[in-house]
Amino acid sequence: MEHSSHGLSTVCGHSTAGAVGALFLELLRPQPARARCVAFGPPPCVDAALRRAMAAGGDRVLSVVLRDVLVPRASAGNVERLLVALDTNASWARAERG
Repeated sequence: MEHSSHGLSTVCGHSTAGAVGALFLELLRPQPARARCVAFGPPPCVDAALRRAMAAGGDRVLSVVLRDVLVPRASAGNVERLLVALDTNASWARAERG
């Protein structure tokens, strides 16, 4: 964490460290009000209620996600949809072969 004399703190992290930084910032609420987090490719780590609460606090967390990075998109819902899609495609492939 970087802290300057004008009271602005910045937490920065990649992957899990980015998620931890965002959660750490939430623990500091409401102080310091000018603290920020920059997270590069953080995994999903909060439920919908905490996500809404964090969003209500303003633009304190910036998540940077590149186009083809898998980890930030690996939510429980996305993994479940992927498994259903794979199972559906596997059933289709078995029917074609057999």
